[in-house]
Amino acid sequence: ATMALQMQKYIHFERIVAWSPQASVMPEFMPYEHRWSHFRNRISSYRFPEVAELPQGDCSLFIFHGDHPSDLQHALALPISGVAKQFVFRTGGSALAEWAENKRILSTLTDLALDGKAFRLKRLVEKHGGLPIDAFVQGA
Repeated sequence: ATMALQMQKYIHFERIVAWSPQASVMPEFMPYEHRWSHFRNRISSYRFPEVAELPQGDCSLFIFHGDHPSDLQHALALPISGVAKQFVFRTGGSALAEWAENKRILSTLTDLALDGKAFRLKRLVEKHGGLPIDAFVQGA
């Protein structure tokens, strides 16, 4: 998910669907992220230190986050994009894709996003307790 957001600078995508992307794995950008310390301690240099920009213009972007504090710190650190549709699900854990698969909505949400069916996608998100990120932040 993170690399899809990074690669949009080099490759034109019509749509991007990102499940739980990280804004960065660098300790300087995400000091409270400890889930992957044993991996990131082995990284000698970062070619892509952070997701510094999100697509603008004609790329449709759908980003899904869980409400776990570790996931939310990445969600809130992503830059603003006029085309991004970001949603937060109240999962209580950090394994959003697994949660969505167990609810049997992972492939349906992904397909709706890839097909550009934003209205139907938003209805399904809301049916399963998800909110647009701005509504989630205002209600948090």
